[in-house]
Amino acid sequence: MNRGIRYYFAPALAIVTAVSLVGCSHVDREQQRQARLRVLTYNTHLCHRNEQVRTMQTAGLSEFADSEGDAPVILAGDFNARPASGPMNVLLESDWLDAVAPQSRIDYVLLRKGDPWKIVDVRVIDEPVASDHDPVLVTLQWMGK
Repeated sequence: MNRGIRYYFAPALAIVTAVSLVGCSHVDREQQRQARLRVLTYNTHLCHRNEQVRTMQTAGLSEFADSEGDAPVILAGDFNARPASGPMNVLLESDWLDAVAPQSRIDYVLLRKGDPWKIVDVRVIDEPVASDHDPVLVTLQWMGK
């Protein structure tokens, strides 16, 4: 039975929510004005071969997300970087919080530190068939207005 759950699936990404999704791709300005809460969700898959390239990619992601204004941002995906590595330090030493810690491996859900999210639950799901990665499930509650 569907109890108001909405979902969006894309390769390597799933968004499941109990609130209305305005869109999961380009959202025009009129849709933005009508939305009660605009949350920007970005999924990424960083270079797996070169840490220097990953470090540049994480710096670029952080700059890009900061340029989006005051809307809350969720940055998730396969960062191909271990905790405390150079690429992750670029993000974690700036304005990002690892919602999966201390269970993080190379897949992350990152939140901006100033965004009023409550991390309700974190699960790393043992799934050997769908991917060579274990899916990360983070349940968040919006605590803002």
